[in-house]
Amino acid sequence: QLIVYNYMNGPCYRCLYPTPPPPETVTNCSDGGVMGAVTGVIGSLQAMEAIKIITNNLSSFCGKLLLYDAFAGSFRSIKLRGRQSSCLVCSENPQITKLQDYELFCGSKATDKRRRKIWNLY
Repeated sequence: QLIVYNYMNGPCYRCLYPTPPPPETVTNCSDGGVMGAVTGVIGSLQAMEAIKIITNNLSSFCGKLLLYDAFAGSFRSIKLRGRQSSCLVCSENPQITKLQDYELFCGSKATDKRRRKIWNLY
């Protein structure tokens, strides 16, 4: 998935997802099955969007969501709803003005994997 948030009066992340999903429905990339090559494709597209924004060109994915299906080799674009006047972050009277604690917001740790100590280097 690719989207540019909070640009050219487009929605911020909180406009689209005002509350976090239940922690038991959230998975990380390794458990969810994200293939490494997919991150390369999306990463290249993200870099292109950043270049367009830095050079004052319009972003292709402001207010739109690009979905990439690597197995089918297809792309699909979905128009998103606009900025929400009741948004807790980007409205005229925001209630959230500081960065949120990720673990508190999502109800799970940002990294749920522990590194194994392979060699004792001491």
